[in-house]
Amino acid sequence: MFGSSILVLQYVLSHVVYNGREDEIEEFFNNLIENVILSMEDKAFIIINDINHYLARDRFELLEEMIEDHGKNIRVHKYYYPYDGIKDGQRDGTAHESCDLDWDYEIDNEFVDDYNVRAMCRSAQHIIEVF
Repeated sequence: MFGSSILVLQYVLSHVVYNGREDEIEEFFNNLIENVILSMEDKAFIIINDINHYLARDRFELLEEMIEDHGKNIRVHKYYYPYDGIKDGQRDGTAHESCDLDWDYEIDNEFVDDYNVRAMCRSAQHIIEVF
């Protein structure tokens, strides 16, 4: 069978940390690895998009180490958005060309204000190839 599996973790790690459940992250990762990742296709991808802050980024690396500890090989691709004011410690990996959001339509200012819509991306990504 030829194919790939994709797992996306979108702001999951920062959510766990911000809700005071840091002590549960290793158990969560272990369950995720044993019940999901080890069952994925031979070549799988885990895409993590989260805040570009050590509170989340350090957990990216913990997950990578734990996957390897379960006997899987990985290759990691790291990306970040080069927004104004980014600190050196946040420049981990390859910079995206732009952090601007390109909308195909005009967003109403009231919507932007009501829902705190960002004008640019500031997150960090790790794409983990598992094989």
